[in-house]
Amino acid sequence: MSRSVRGCATSCAFSETLGAEVADDLSDKRRMFLRDGPTALSGFGGLIETDRLAFSPGPSQDAQPVGGALEALRAIMVRPQAAGHTRDQDCGTGGSAPARFVTRGPDGNPILTSGHISMR
Repeated sequence: MSRSVRGCATSCAFSETLGAEVADDLSDKRRMFLRDGPTALSGFGGLIETDRLAFSPGPSQDAQPVGGALEALRAIMVRPQAAGHTRDQDCGTGGSAPARFVTRGPDGNPILTSGHISMR
């Protein structure tokens, strides 16, 4: 799940009181990544307009980059469009930036697919 938050540092602190641990604190870049066991939660300060379901094949369970994940994600990007679904946002299929795209489920809710890599 990716949440739209007002402040990453405040949201990180709040999420820790609920039992989550910070996997990657990028609050200076308006992003945070939390874990509670195998469950991942990300927060974006002003970077997304609504909460959304997120798929992130890029990081391991301990928020470390997985080799080849971005290439695999770029290959996944073509599937929704090939099935007749549109992508609201995407980073393109080339280059070295983390791959990401947003599509909408049949219910109209946004679904983010992203290859998170720490930007430290």
